Amino acid sequence: MAKLCAAGVTLRNQINQRFPKRDKASDGWIGDSRHQARDGWGTNGKGSYHTPDPKGIVHAIDIDEDFGAPGDNRKFADQLAEYCRKGLDGGRIAHIVYEDQVASPKRGWRFTGSGFGHTHHIRISFTNAADTNGAKFYLPILRSTT
Repeated sequence: MAKLCAAGVTLRNQINQRFPKRDKASDGWIGDSRHQARDGWGTNGKGSYHTPDPKGIVHAIDIDEDFGAPGDNRKFADQLAEYCRKGLDGGRIAHIVYEDQVASPKRGWRFTGSGFGHTHHIRISFTNAADTNGAKFYLPILRSTT
């Protein structure tokens, strides 16, 4: 049975707690047959990060871009990239795709390029370090407002 990596569960739960009324229409974590047919994308070299690896672990989440307040989606994506740039993610994040751009270690954790899709949601892909490391992500936007 497939399960989401520990870091993915933690980050999704933190987002849901901070933005309880957000739109979840584009949320997801496990890929369909189209994702599973791809070669070379996932942590196991087959399928996508949304495809379970040989241990049954999925290494990606999609988060709908509608957090509620205008601009919160962009703040979240930028803060997560900055968190990774500073090395605070513990090596758990492989890349972030949003608004047709990607942020990754190769790109200095800055959103660059084009042709990456993901214009209605933010995709966060995780490394194998995220399998059991479910430590919280300390992003300013995820702090409670109460």
